[in-house]
Amino acid sequence: MDQINLFTFDKLYLPCRMLEPLAWVGHIPFAIWLVENLRPEVVVELGTHKGNSFFSFCQSMKLNKINGKVYAIDLWEGDKHAGFYSNSIYEDVKKICPT
Repeated sequence: MDQINLFTFDKLYLPCRMLEPLAWVGHIPFAIWLVENLRPEVVVELGTHKGNSFFSFCQSMKLNKINGKVYAIDLWEGDKHAGFYSNSIYEDVKKICPT
């Protein structure tokens, strides 16, 4: 089985956008690679928070010219693990990705 190298000389799988909290950031190169290689028609993210992973999925779809959709599913109010927050998180994500 071939090894997966996420940091090759022809590509570097880095996100265009990162915001705190950074808990998911270590998975972003794999998420970008995964979308590129699986070429899904639909990606559904459950729990988006500030969008680090969501926008990485979107970035990979765009860069790899994949004609598909990425959906962010969230209550946009937080929880006991991520902390509770106002509607401003949703509004920030909506400004970048209105539909």
